[in-house]
Amino acid sequence: MVYIIATLLRKAMEKYDNISEDHNIEDLWKYLMLTPFDYGKNAIFNETTRAIMNKIEFQHGGPDYDSKYPEGIPASVQVIDKSGQTYDSGLIMYPAGHAKGNSVQLHNLLQHKFKVLGKLALDKQELIRFVINLENIIEMNNEDL
Repeated sequence: MVYIIATLLRKAMEKYDNISEDHNIEDLWKYLMLTPFDYGKNAIFNETTRAIMNKIEFQHGGPDYDSKYPEGIPASVQVIDKSGQTYDSGLIMYPAGHAKGNSVQLHNLLQHKFKVLGKLALDKQELIRFVINLENIIEMNNEDL
């Protein structure tokens, strides 16, 4: 988990000088989405990611957080910058990508993920057909499947 958080922070720092409410959260998550390349040797041993990892501390949320699972994935994040200012997310029950979340359009996020990962294994036409079939799977009969 430390590696994932550090990688997300590194990618955000590389892309944005300042992440504010002016940025579209959905576009941000699409950019930050981890792919198999984020788990390659060069990525795993990235110096910036490793430096961020050394600054991360985890703390159990306690009974209040535990009682909210499995309804959601209760979590919170606090970031303290160089000047000592703290940024606190507060309790997040349904992070982006969670079926009950409403901070992003889940369909758009999943479409992006299908395309990013699909490009690794399929050519463009195969990928288009695959995504169309996947999105219409509920209407497909056994033969179509």
